Amino acid sequence: SSPGLKQQHFSLVSSSSLFSVTMAGAPDGTETADSLEVLKEKLTSSYWGDRQAAARAMGTLGSDEAVPALLANMKDHSSPVRVAIVSALGQLGSADAVPGLSETWKDADVDVRKAAQEAMKVIEKKQQAKRC
Repeated sequence: SSPGLKQQHFSLVSSSSLFSVTMAGAPDGTETADSLEVLKEKLTSSYWGDRQAAARAMGTLGSDEAVPALLANMKDHSSPVRVAIVSALGQLGSADAVPGLSETWKDADVDVRKAAQEAMKVIEKKQQAKRC
């Protein structure tokens, strides 16, 4: 590991596979684009567990660059994946996610709707904190 670089390692486990992403970033927390690209690819996996794990990891990364990929996959046919996506959007706290999250209030799954409401509250708090 290089001095001055912060490393984060995520192991994403699903019942069919294990994939691992190591991110080296500058001390300010920026991560390599390659790691985000791996997660974006997993977000479109044919296995729902991979998609769910990728969405969770994207939220943990804290990079606003993940927001467009998460928004693009909000109509996933698996409700656990949709829950992970809306939760990740809440973690990221980007105001860009608000229109997409508003759409999920019509979701057929109550867990997705609840997660979206929580995500909106988190985003609102984060946006207020930025203004202060």
